[in-house]
Amino acid sequence: MKLTQKMKITNWTYNQKRFVISIAFKWCKKNIESPDKIKKSLSYVVKKYEEDNVTYGQYSYTQNKIFVYYNNICSLKLLLRTVIHEYRHSIQPEISEYHIYHRKYGYRKNPLEIEARESEKAYFSKLYNHIKNTHK
Repeated sequence: MKLTQKMKITNWTYNQKRFVISIAFKWCKKNIESPDKIKKSLSYVVKKYEEDNVTYGQYSYTQNKIFVYYNNICSLKLLLRTVIHEYRHSIQPEISEYHIYHRKYGYRKNPLEIEARESEKAYFSKLYNHIKNTHK
Protein backbone atom coordinates (compact mmCIF):
# COMPACT_ATOMS: atom_id res chain seq x y z
CA MET A 1 0.00 0.00 0.00
CA LYS A 2 1.38 3.38 -1.01
CA LEU A 3 1.15 5.92 1.80
CA THR A 4 0.15 9.49 1.00
CA GLN A 5 -0.29 12.43 3.37
CA LYS A 6 -3.98 12.86 2.61
CA MET A 7 -4.66 9.14 2.64
CA LYS A 8 -7.99 8.39 4.30
CA ILE A 9 -7.54 5.95 7.16
CA THR A 10 -11.14 5.64 8.28
CA ASN A 11 -11.25 2.11 6.87
CA TRP A 12 -7.97 1.06 8.50
CA THR A 13 -8.23 -1.45 11.30
CA TYR A 14 -7.38 -0.53 14.86
CA ASN A 15 -4.16 -2.58 14.55
CA GLN A 16 -3.09 -0.75 11.39
CA LYS A 17 -3.55 2.62 13.09
CA ARG A 18 -1.82 1.38 16.24
CA PHE A 19 1.14 0.16 14.18
CA VAL A 20 1.64 3.58 12.53
CA ILE A 21 1.20 5.34 15.88
CA SER A 22 3.88 3.12 17.43
CA ILE A 23 6.32 4.02 14.65
CA ALA A 24 5.49 7.72 15.02
CA PHE A 25 5.85 7.61 18.79
CA LYS A 26 9.28 5.94 18.58
CA TRP A 27 10.38 8.44 15.94
CA CYS A 28 9.31 11.37 18.14
CA LYS A 29 11.20 9.98 21.12
CA LYS A 30 14.33 9.65 19.00
CA ASN A 31 14.12 12.86 16.96
CA ILE A 32 12.36 15.55 18.99
CA GLU A 33 14.50 17.05 21.72
CA SER A 34 13.31 16.24 25.20
CA PRO A 35 14.69 15.62 28.67
CA ASP A 36 15.89 12.00 29.03
CA LYS A 37 13.64 11.27 32.01
CA ILE A 38 10.54 12.03 29.96
CA LYS A 39 11.71 9.90 27.05
CA LYS A 40 12.18 6.87 29.30
CA SER A 41 8.88 6.89 31.16
CA LEU A 42 6.51 8.34 28.55
CA SER A 43 3.99 5.92 27.06
CA TYR A 44 0.98 6.08 24.75
CA VAL A 45 -2.51 4.63 24.59
CA VAL A 46 -4.59 4.17 21.45
CA LYS A 47 -8.28 4.19 22.24
CA LYS A 48 -11.73 5.17 21.10
CA TYR A 49 -12.95 8.60 22.14
CA GLU A 50 -16.36 8.22 23.76
CA GLU A 51 -17.50 11.82 24.20
CA ASP A 52 -19.43 14.07 21.82
CA ASN A 53 -16.77 16.60 20.82
CA VAL A 54 -14.03 15.71 18.37
CA THR A 55 -10.72 15.28 20.12
CA TYR A 56 -7.74 13.72 18.31
CA GLY A 57 -5.36 13.31 21.17
CA GLN A 58 -4.47 14.33 24.67
CA TYR A 59 -1.47 14.32 26.96
CA SER A 60 -1.94 13.43 30.63
CA TYR A 61 0.71 15.08 32.81
CA THR A 62 -0.30 13.02 35.82
CA GLN A 63 0.03 9.68 33.99
CA ASN A 64 2.82 10.79 31.59
CA LYS A 65 0.82 9.22 28.75
CA ILE A 66 -0.22 10.31 25.32
CA PHE A 67 -3.73 9.29 24.31
CA VAL A 68 -4.52 9.00 20.59
CA TYR A 69 -8.22 8.74 19.77
CA TYR A 70 -8.15 6.64 16.62
CA ASN A 71 -11.87 6.90 15.84
CA ASN A 72 -11.72 10.69 15.36
CA ILE A 73 -8.72 10.72 13.00
CA CYS A 74 -9.54 10.37 9.32
CA SER A 75 -6.21 10.91 7.52
CA LEU A 76 -2.60 9.78 7.83
CA LYS A 77 -1.48 13.41 8.03
CA LEU A 78 -3.79 14.14 10.96
CA LEU A 79 -2.68 10.96 12.72
CA LEU A 80 1.01 11.88 12.50
CA ARG A 81 0.41 15.51 13.43
CA THR A 82 -1.58 14.40 16.46
CA VAL A 83 1.28 12.24 17.73
CA ILE A 84 3.76 15.09 17.22
CA HIS A 85 1.43 17.60 18.90
CA GLU A 86 0.84 15.47 21.97
CA TYR A 87 4.51 14.51 22.18
CA ARG A 88 5.39 18.21 22.32
CA HIS A 89 2.96 18.62 25.23
CA SER A 90 4.80 15.82 27.04
CA ILE A 91 8.01 17.85 27.08
CA GLN A 92 6.43 21.17 28.03
CA PRO A 93 6.19 22.60 31.57
CA GLU A 94 3.85 21.19 34.19
CA ILE A 95 0.09 21.24 33.77
CA SER A 96 -0.35 24.17 36.17
CA GLU A 97 1.43 26.43 33.69
CA TYR A 98 -0.79 25.11 30.88
CA HIS A 99 -3.93 25.98 32.85
CA ILE A 100 -2.65 29.45 33.74
CA TYR A 101 -2.11 30.16 30.03
CA HIS A 102 -5.44 28.56 29.16
CA ARG A 103 -7.33 30.85 31.54
CA LYS A 104 -5.44 33.90 30.31
CA TYR A 105 -5.40 33.24 26.54
CA GLY A 106 -7.91 30.46 25.80
CA TYR A 107 -7.13 27.31 23.84
CA ARG A 108 -6.15 28.74 20.42
CA LYS A 109 -3.86 31.47 21.80
CA ASN A 110 -2.34 29.41 24.61
CA PRO A 111 1.44 29.66 24.02
CA LEU A 112 1.86 25.93 24.76
CA GLU A 113 -0.78 25.04 22.14
CA ILE A 114 0.87 27.37 19.66
CA GLU A 115 4.22 25.67 20.32
CA ALA A 116 2.62 22.23 19.82
CA ARG A 117 1.08 23.32 16.49
CA GLU A 118 4.45 24.75 15.39
CA SER A 119 6.06 21.39 16.22
CA GLU A 120 3.52 19.66 13.99
CA LYS A 121 4.61 21.87 11.11
CA ALA A 122 8.32 21.53 11.87
CA TYR A 123 8.41 17.75 12.19
CA PHE A 124 5.55 16.42 10.07
CA SER A 125 7.44 16.09 6.77
CA LYS A 126 10.39 14.36 8.41
CA LEU A 127 8.15 11.87 10.20
CA TYR A 128 6.01 11.29 7.12
CA ASN A 129 9.08 10.64 4.97
CA HIS A 130 10.45 8.24 7.59
CA ILE A 131 7.25 6.22 7.58
CA LYS A 132 6.82 6.38 3.80
CA ASN A 133 10.41 5.31 3.09
CA THR A 134 10.92 2.65 5.73
CA HIS A 135 7.50 1.03 6.00
CA LYS A 136 6.27 0.36 2.48
